Amino acid sequence: MISMPADGPIPWVDRADAGEAAAAVLAADRRFDGPVSIAPSETVSLADFAVAASELTGRTIERVVVDDEQWVGDQVTSGVPESVARFTLSMFQATRTGYFADGGALLTELLGRQPRSAAEQLADTLIEPPT
Repeated sequence: MISMPADGPIPWVDRADAGEAAAAVLAADRRFDGPVSIAPSETVSLADFAVAASELTGRTIERVVVDDEQWVGDQVTSGVPESVARFTLSMFQATRTGYFADGGALLTELLGRQPRSAAEQLADTLIEPPT
């Protein structure tokens, strides 16, 4: 079960892809003005993660939306400082407004291939846990 506050779409990027893209930016002959967004064009939500986890494990993984204040209270009860819980909650709230919904094509261009999907990354985690 994935029990978290309501969320929205985010462009989930693989750290290895982000590192490879950052190296490509640093080594490029062209100039990049301002911040460089290396977010993938595909966005995902926690519901998407639940579907992918269900498919990978063969078990039903539910996405349960928890009330914001309930979630903060649960976090504080489990030992998370309230300020940290509220900051984390603000990230969920930002996704709900679409703040992170815009991906882009630059990552694919820099990599010269499609970036790894969230489902592919999850599969690696479930099949071969990181050391």
